[in-house]
Amino acid sequence: MKALNTLAEAHHYLGDFKAALPLHQRVLALREQALGRKNPDYADSLTNLARLHRDVGDRQAALTLLRQALRLRQEVLGEGHIDYANNLHSLGSLYRLMGEYRAALPLLQQAMTLRKELLG
Repeated sequence: MKALNTLAEAHHYLGDFKAALPLHQRVLALREQALGRKNPDYADSLTNLARLHRDVGDRQAALTLLRQALRLRQEVLGEGHIDYANNLHSLGSLYRLMGEYRAALPLLQQAMTLRKELLG
């Protein structure tokens, strides 16, 4: 799975979104099968797929995936985990990109507060 995920990320970073999409989807399916949905690695795959959707302009799909990843991280890791804070930031940044500043602001503020608490 790790090699497949690395390959998906490489295609994504190179801008080859058409090649990256099925690879990210496959990693998500494999992680679900091997680890279950309540696993941080599954949440990572949701986030990777969300970033890809964001980058191709499908912001609604990205939003759905980031919300799902955030709920999962909250449940599995708790709100005091850096991955939860990072997910809040990603979601807030997406709302900002969509021009939904009122939705973005509290998420970005919460992410900043958590990061300060966790990282100093």
